[in-house]
Amino acid sequence: MKIAVIGTYSTGKTTLAETISERFNIPYVRGDKARDIAAEFFPGKSLEKFTYDEQWSMQNKMLDSLTETQLTPGQLVTDGCTLTCLPYGDLLCGQRIRNEPGYSAFEKQVRMAADEITHLIYIPPELGLENDALRPASQNFRLEIDTKLLVTLKDFNFRTVTGTVEQRVEQVGRIAGIQDSPWRNYIAFEGLPRCGKTTQLQILKSHAEQFGAAYYQCARFDSPYAKDLYKLKSENLRIASKEAIELHAEALLYDFNNNHVEERIHNREIVIADRQKHTALALYGALGAPLHEIYRATYKVPTPGRVIYLKVSPRTSVERMKISPDGSALKHDLMLQSRVENLYEWLIPQFGFEIIDGERPAEVINNLLLEKIFGGRSHE
Repeated sequence: MKIAVIGTYSTGKTTLAETISERFNIPYVRGDKARDIAAEFFPGKSLEKFTYDEQWSMQNKMLDSLTETQLTPGQLVTDGCTLTCLPYGDLLCGQRIRNEPGYSAFEKQVRMAADEITHLIYIPPELGLENDALRPASQNFRLEIDTKLLVTLKDFNFRTVTGTVEQRVEQVGRIAGIQDSPWRNYIAFEGLPRCGKTTQLQILKSHAEQFGAAYYQCARFDSPYAKDLYKLKSENLRIASKEAIELHAEALLYDFNNNHVEERIHNREIVIADRQKHTALALYGALGAPLHEIYRATYKVPTPGRVIYLKVSPRTSVERMKISPDGSALKHDLMLQSRVENLYEWLIPQFGFEIIDGERPAEVINNLLLEKIFGGRSHE
């Protein structure tokens, strides 16, 4: 098993890698040696002061260092990955880098070494920027690295982890299959409007006793954050401001705490939530908010251990809304729901959503859910 924690700078990669090593007794091998390399070969210079030739040399030295780490025999966890050499090379050297005689070999080595990693763990830029005196103290540059890295990651299987160090470690433990976590009992349902979540949740609740399961469905509380958010949305339904996103995040956290979710799952209860932080990512992202702002706002909101996604097309969602014409105008907006679906589709592999076809008959969906959650089918 080889775990590489990857992301733009100042995201907490080293802290997470070291904690994973300590928690799961996996050797930590330092991957991000950028400051050591710069101090040895380019003393006294920040990346912004490097000449083009120095930038190209730096990326080659970083690539060789990271490759050596990733090819280390046996199990390991490391902070960094050869894949970051591509976005840093592009942004620090410009398009000229692609005309270098050795660039094809450089890119091939990047990808070959990355193929040795069994678990690529991506951290979004949900923490504030810290100045390390080497990389640019620029949030824009930091986010550009993140954007280009995500483009590169499309060619690889990777998983996203979010939240505090403890939450991130727990998620990595589940992803890598090295921890039997009670958080698997915390299940969130996601999907477009009228995908059938409410109906299925009602049926599940009625069958829980039949399976002898300790089962709890989270309530939505009339919190002060929810009240302020509703008021804000009444003034502008399509608002995706920092204030709106933060209020939404606080409302989610309020509900999590007041439903005593963590206590319940540690007592082996199955806890179901109708929508969670992924809703905020999909909805506000579709409304135009930068994803890093949503991640930062929802940083303290625990990530569910499992997410079940009832998949219906945007057209089906909107057509069902016409039959029961309640809800906001956003739920009737086909273009918006298409953008929401696109973001959900992007999140599905990153967070390991379990997909159920929400356009199948309700009874079929119900039996699939009963198997997933309780391990069996209804006998009624």
